[in-house]
Amino acid sequence: MLLHLAAALALVTAVGAYFGGAHTALSAALGVALCAANLWVMRRITRGLMAAEGGSAVWALALPVKLIVLVTVAFLLVHSRTALAFPLALGFAVLPLTSVFLPQPSSVRGRA
Repeated sequence: MLLHLAAALALVTAVGAYFGGAHTALSAALGVALCAANLWVMRRITRGLMAAEGGSAVWALALPVKLIVLVTVAFLLVHSRTALAFPLALGFAVLPLTSVFLPQPSSVRGRA
């Protein structure tokens, strides 16, 4: 997972720098970092929801909070002109799109 993140970060930074310069590269890299943080939080929430000891109501409340924080951070990055909107969105999409090419865990193989 960490190798995938590093490869995606290097890829979008290099492509962004080649096509649009440093600001585009930074925007795309911030998109990858934002996506990685979002996926990490989603993983934590999912584990909390699936836990046998209960507490799922608290984790269920964390879902809308996570979404609001994600949109707020993206808005502030674009509004403050730290990041450009389109490269940020493309960077955000790179991790989920490239994960299609990763090997599936054995617990997922064969399920439709």
